[in-house]
Amino acid sequence: MARIPRRPLAALVIAAAALSAAACAPITTQIPYTASDGVRVELGDQLTAVNLMVLTTGEGAEGVLLGGVTNHTADDTTVDFIFEGSSGALPVDVSANSTTLFGPDHESVSIASVAAPPGAILDVQISSPESGSVTVGVPVLDGTLAPYDEYLP
Repeated sequence: MARIPRRPLAALVIAAAALSAAACAPITTQIPYTASDGVRVELGDQLTAVNLMVLTTGEGAEGVLLGGVTNHTADDTTVDFIFEGSSGALPVDVSANSTTLFGPDHESVSIASVAAPPGAILDVQISSPESGSVTVGVPVLDGTLAPYDEYLP
């Protein structure tokens, strides 16, 4: 009777287990994520807001929203932003099948008084008539990191 050496058999079993476990892992390149300092949020299948962040020099100071909103529908829409500690919504028009960017060279979304210091998270409610409403924690940054220093209000 021939004996099978234990070490090669154990190595074969371990390799087979590793391959079967790897086959069950998700393909992470197909998972949407924010590749920068801001956050990403989806409002149904209609809207996607990406890389949202608020820049300010300090709590209570004026701020500006950076990022963008993509409208995946064939109809124009208005997206409302309500910032924690502020009264009223700041509306932004987003054309059909397009992206509206926020920043100095794009659409301006200014916040009169930011209710959180740099380094904190500010709750922002984002809504549209078609997609409903979602509240997301948006990072508050200052001019410490380049190139954000040139975008401060």
